Amino acid sequence: MKPLDGITVFELGTNIAVPSVARILQHLGAKILKLEPESGDIMRTQAPVLNMTYSDEENPAFDQASVNKNFISLNLKDPKGLAVLFKLLESTDVFVASYRNKALTKLGLSYEALKEKYPRLVYAHFTGVGETGPDKDAPGYDTTSYSARGGVLHALPQKGTPPINPPVAYGDYQASMCLACGVCAALAARERTGRGDKIMVSLHHTALYMMTAAIVSAQFGNEYPMNRMDAPNPINNCYPTKDGRWIQMCIPNYERDHQKLFRMLGLEHLIGQPEYSSLEGILQHKSACKVVEAVESKTSRLDLEDLLKMLKDNDLSCEKAYTMEEIIKDEQAWANGCLQKITYPSGERVLTVPPIRMESIEAAGPSPYIKSRGVGADTARIMKEHGYDDAEIAALTGSGSIYCGK
Repeated sequence: MKPLDGITVFELGTNIAVPSVARILQHLGAKILKLEPESGDIMRTQAPVLNMTYSDEENPAFDQASVNKNFISLNLKDPKGLAVLFKLLESTDVFVASYRNKALTKLGLSYEALKEKYPRLVYAHFTGVGETGPDKDAPGYDTTSYSARGGVLHALPQKGTPPINPPVAYGDYQASMCLACGVCAALAARERTGRGDKIMVSLHHTALYMMTAAIVSAQFGNEYPMNRMDAPNPINNCYPTKDGRWIQMCIPNYERDHQKLFRMLGLEHLIGQPEYSSLEGILQHKSACKVVEAVESKTSRLDLEDLLKMLKDNDLSCEKAYTMEEIIKDEQAWANGCLQKITYPSGERVLTVPPIRMESIEAAGPSPYIKSRGVGADTARIMKEHGYDDAEIAALTGSGSIYCGK
């Protein structure tokens, strides 16, 4: 039995963030009812942004956040369609939405409107920059609310270089974990109190939390963006190799380990000199750049695999900068259930798995990925499960209140 078996989640969101929240909860055992308008979630057509093709039979760009869901389509602008939603909420445990507050209030789906009618309902709201403040009603997306306003674009590039291009939904996936965490906490509290709660997570707040070290240290003069040549700890840094690759060293205890590294690389002449013997000495003599140049002069003469072996044989933490193609073949990722295969008409593909492993989930075994189906594919079945008969479903379909797919 998975931890959220028996929990039903109603998803009212588009793109990646809220669908990913529901996907995480499904991984934990919840049943997901994904609501879309007849036109469908916009993410169904975003594959070209990722240089991917898509069709009704194969849409991995959409599936990455929407495998294993039930797809229903209601016309929320129609009172009869909205009435179906309210009926479904009677047996729903979690309502997760990314619509802006104005839209939710207009539809009668604000937390204030639902909390008394459905006292056990856990209400999870995802926003760009939060529910209060001067910009609360502004549209919010991953690249703007998270990467730009959250400081990621400014802090991550090498100093003096243009802003980076983060992978699509980089912040969405991080924020989705935060909202899923809040949902689980609210469900646990409901077991004691009998009442639901409201959870609010924004892209902006998530980014600020992820940037904690930069935000706090900046108040003491720590400047971002940084240049790797001026790394405060020059052996907690990335270095190029002879074959055009990069390696990340993480050797935080400089005083203990720098001599081992220097001897390994043939830099014995640096050992014992005050400007290289401690982090305090490096700061005092402003010699970080000289250490980086010396280490780089050696790493750049070694092939990646030789350098990796040398460092790991000496118990010094390091990793190569993995490409996406290498990640897909990484034995460590497969051994820990990080990736899972799904079969499409064009062949077998690999999707990621939500990063939560639990004994109860392991005991149940991995759930096979069920590809997404068309808009409204499960509308009729879900409605029958909630007491609607064929005649009622046909009448609501005919009036445009619901959509049952092609």
